Amino acid sequence: MKKIFKQLAAVSLAAALITAGNAALPAATGIPSASAAETGIVTIDESGKCGEYDYTYWSDGYGTIDTQFREDGGFDFVWNDVSSALCTSGRNFEENEMTGEPVIEYKASADGGKYTFGAECFFKINDSLLIDFCIVDDWGGVEREETYPSSSAALKLLTTLETDGGVYDMYKYNVTGFVDGTGQNIVKILSVRREKTSAATGTAEGKISVYKHIAACKEAGVRLNSPVMVAFLAEAWSSSGSAHVEKNKLSFNGEENISETASEVNSRLRGDANLDDQVNIADAVLVMQVASDPDKYAQGRSEFSIKPQGELNADVDGKKGLTNEDALMIQQFKLGLIGEFPRR
Repeated sequence: MKKIFKQLAAVSLAAALITAGNAALPAATGIPSASAAETGIVTIDESGKCGEYDYTYWSDGYGTIDTQFREDGGFDFVWNDVSSALCTSGRNFEENEMTGEPVIEYKASADGGKYTFGAECFFKINDSLLIDFCIVDDWGGVEREETYPSSSAALKLLTTLETDGGVYDMYKYNVTGFVDGTGQNIVKILSVRREKTSAATGTAEGKISVYKHIAACKEAGVRLNSPVMVAFLAEAWSSSGSAHVEKNKLSFNGEENISETASEVNSRLRGDANLDDQVNIADAVLVMQVASDPDKYAQGRSEFSIKPQGELNADVDGKKGLTNEDALMIQQFKLGLIGEFPRR
């Protein structure tokens, strides 16, 4: 993920819109590494892991930033005379496809500066196309129209989405040949809340149903696959200030333990669809139910739905997605007709 962050960070999400059509911002510069503390609180330099959360911070090299991330997903972010800087805390999916429906619950406040709070997702469509998807839930220091001008020629309105107690305008912003002159194509998607959540109290707080924004984007005709990253985002530009993220809880289909949705899941028992720590005919039956009646048994549909970990365990035929082929292979394994499942 460090490579992707470095590729996309050369223009920040908000500043990219403000400077669209103007001179490009300076290229990113390297930042010396700092070692992680054993206390669970770490001083961040670029990217890494704190508890179950993956973190990243970035600055374009102007001014200074200081960040501290916590194992519960929260973090502190201080910026001084920056041109563009950001930090995120969430989950990377470098080797395993994300399962479930991502939701972020957060509480954050800021003292001075120009900033935004929200969620960010990255999608790697192929080797030449990346999509940077940002959900802007709150912005400070300026008015919304100044930060995300709907009249900008760079923005194309895709759709409007109503969710989580607010209305969001979703825009598309194309950048071609942007990354270090390599010809890398980047599409930026911005889903911007019309009324910021901190307007009344000064503290931004709420829920971001990330999966609903992704679904709306797909319905608007944007090609998206499984994200390679989902995270809470704090971004700052052209100012000095500080932000305190008191709460940042990333969950999938209501599962609070985010480790159950990524690489650690694959160490569990393959074939165990119903999570009873054994492989038997009941697992094959559940897989067939998912395949034949997804409205009832697919993830998040009802109390009988397969869980994210169970779906990963049950996808045993070497092809992505649950089908009757997986059910057949689980039965063959149970009957001793095969000794192991194909490698993923």
